[in-house]
Amino acid sequence: MFKKILKFLKFIFVGVVWSYFLLAISLFATIKIWNFNYLSSRSWKIINIFWNEGGSISQPKDYGLFFTLILLIPFWLVGWRYLYKKNITAFLISPIVWYNKRSLAKYDK
Repeated sequence: MFKKILKFLKFIFVGVVWSYFLLAISLFATIKIWNFNYLSSRSWKIINIFWNEGGSISQPKDYGLFFTLILLIPFWLVGWRYLYKKNITAFLISPIVWYNKRSLAKYDK
């Protein structure tokens, strides 16, 4: 029973951390590249008005935004699954291991 609780906590922890990082990075990229905030209703209203007035996807930049928005959810799910399968303790301890190896290499010379 305790093992199932730990797995569930790991699942939730990885999901929250991965979701936060993906949200931050993807939001930064879409704002910088296309000036489009997909969390803002104002940006979606602009797209809706453009589309209802007969706008079309014609430039490569438009296709890039379209495919980015479509691929966000599959990338989020695949990344969550990938990170869930990784060893979290090894990941959390890796900065300490890196620092210790660096310190030992400094004194080995």
